[in-house]
Amino acid sequence: MKHLAVGLCLVVLASLCAAPAGATLIGDTVTITESFNGVANVFNAPIDVMVGSGFELEPWAGFNIDIGSESIFMDYAGEITQPSSVDYDGLVEIEFTDLDWVGHPGRIVNVSVSFADWSINPTVTFTDDSVKVAFATDTIIETSDAFVQVDLIVEHQEIPEPTTMALLGMGAAGLIAKRRRVV
Repeated sequence: MKHLAVGLCLVVLASLCAAPAGATLIGDTVTITESFNGVANVFNAPIDVMVGSGFELEPWAGFNIDIGSESIFMDYAGEITQPSSVDYDGLVEIEFTDLDWVGHPGRIVNVSVSFADWSINPTVTFTDDSVKVAFATDTIIETSDAFVQVDLIVEHQEIPEPTTMALLGMGAAGLIAKRRRVV
């Protein structure tokens, strides 16, 4: 009976440790800044947002913004409410900084960009922990279906998962128990 209880405890322990340890931006705080024609922070930026399910900002600076586990999605939310001090015909830049992965540390090594209903490609630049999306305002103001999706290609540091550590621990415990029985 004692062996059955020990075996059952080991199975329960192994199943609890078997949950995958994944890296994600969900739960991270990301800073968003913007500029129109070089005039920074027209819309009360920088703004710190907690990444969760759904849109983090809707609408903000004329866009709905959703940050996923390893992606950024922006769609045109309609007319941009323009402060009178800014000329909106020109370049818009929206930057996402402090992209720190929860679970496994990581760094951005590349991006993949898809978009719709924009007459020119948005320009996307990145560093290890930031992404900047730039585009001309005249390419989106005329359509309500414009969006840009930036998928982040991330290199994560290898950290042993709990399952690996649990299996090594159970193996060591088994060897110790066997050695005690032999002596």
